[in-house]
Amino acid sequence: SNASRAMRRFAEMMVKDVGIDGLTFHVFIDEFENLELYQQKLVNSLVKNPDKYLVFDIGVRKRGFKTLSTLAENEQISAGNDFRQFDLEEELSGGVYDRLIREICTKRLRTVSELNNCTEDDIRLNIESYLGAYDTRKEVDLIVSGKRTPPYFKEIEARLFKISDEEKRKEFLDTLTKSDPMLSRLSLVLLLQGKKPDQILVELEKYNSGQDSKFKEWLHNYGLGVVFLLCRDYRQRKRYFGYDTYLQLSSGIPRYFIQLCFYAFDYANKDDNFVFGADDKISIQVQDKAAYHLSVSKVDEIDTYPPVGHKLKRLVLVLGRIFEQLHKRPAISEPERNHFYTDYDALSVSSREALNSGIMWAVFQPRPLTKIKSGKQPRGFEYHLNHIYAPYFEISYRRKRRLDISVTDFNNLVDGNDSSVAAVV
Repeated sequence: SNASRAMRRFAEMMVKDVGIDGLTFHVFIDEFENLELYQQKLVNSLVKNPDKYLVFDIGVRKRGFKTLSTLAENEQISAGNDFRQFDLEEELSGGVYDRLIREICTKRLRTVSELNNCTEDDIRLNIESYLGAYDTRKEVDLIVSGKRTPPYFKEIEARLFKISDEEKRKEFLDTLTKSDPMLSRLSLVLLLQGKKPDQILVELEKYNSGQDSKFKEWLHNYGLGVVFLLCRDYRQRKRYFGYDTYLQLSSGIPRYFIQLCFYAFDYANKDDNFVFGADDKISIQVQDKAAYHLSVSKVDEIDTYPPVGHKLKRLVLVLGRIFEQLHKRPAISEPERNHFYTDYDALSVSSREALNSGIMWAVFQPRPLTKIKSGKQPRGFEYHLNHIYAPYFEISYRRKRRLDISVTDFNNLVDGNDSSVAAVV
C-alpha cells in the first residue's frame, strides 16, 4: 500500500541519514480494538510484510481483533509466523505482579513531599505498611462486636436435638458457647453437611487444646465462606481490606490497584485526617469504603463498553447476584464460587458476542479450564468475573470454585425475558 511504502521509505532515509545500519524504528498502535475493519486490515498488511528498519507494536484488548485478514485477498496474519503475542496478564502473574505493584507504589510514594528524604528501605515507602494484611479474626470481631447472642445458635440447638444423650448435647453447646464465633459458626456448617456431632465435638476440643485437628483443614477450606455467613447472620456488609485483598481485587490490572489506593488515601485524609509521616496505617473502615466506591463505579460504567454494553451489564448483574446467593448457602458445599464455565462453541451468536465483549473489556477473565468434572466435558476456558466487582456483590475475590452453566441457561441470562432469567437464578 502507499502508506506502507511511505513509512518504509521514511525509515530507510532516516537510517541512511543517521548512519547506523542497525537502527530500528518502532511504530506503536494502541487501542487497536477501536479501529474499523478496513483499518485493522491495513495494519495487518503492514505486519504481514515486515521491514528490517520498521517494527509495528500493537496494543489490543483480548478478543479485540475484528479480523486477521490483510488487504490482499485470502491472506491472513498468524501468531508465531507474523507476530509474537505478549499477554500482560500472563506475564505479570503471581510474584511478578506483586513486585511490579510494589515498585509502582514506591515510586509514587516518593513523589509525596513528606517522604522525599526517605531511604530505600524506609517502611513508609512500602504500600503494604499502610494497608496491612487481611485478617479474618479482625473482620469477625467487627461483625460480632457488641452484638446479641449469635442468631445461629437456635439452629445449632435444633440440630443437636437428634442427640438422645442430654449430657452430650449440653457438653456440645457449652463447648460452642465458649468457642469463638468462627468455630461455632463453622460447627453449624459441618452439621448441615451431615457430619456427626460427636466427631465435630472431638475435633473441636482437640483444636482448642492445640492438638492436631481436622478443624485446621476445615478452617482452611471454609473459613472465608464462614465470614460471608456471619455477615448474613448479623446483617453486616462484607469488608474488603488489606494489601493482599487489594492485590487480588485488582485482578492483575495495575490501574485498578492504583485507583484503590488513590481512594483509600483520599478517604483517609478526609475521614481520619491522615497525614504522611505522622500516620502509618489506613483504617479498615476507610479501605473498605474505597474498595466499595471503586467497585460500584466499575459496575456503573459497564453499559458504556461498546458494542453491547447494556446487555453486558445486565449479564454481570445477574451473574453477580447468583454468586452472591451461592455465598449465602448455609452448608457451603462448594465455597466461594465466583466464576463459571459454559460451552462457548455451542452458545448463540448473541451470547458469544456478549461474552467476547466482556473479555475484551476485562469484565470477564478467561483461564484454562481446571478440575474437569466429567469425561464428557470438553477442555476450554472458565470465565472469572473481574474481582474488582467483588465488593459490589459481596462475594469472594479468590479463585476457588466455579459454577457450570448450561448453554440454554447462559443464552437465557443474555437474551431471555425476566421470567427466563428468574428460572435460572
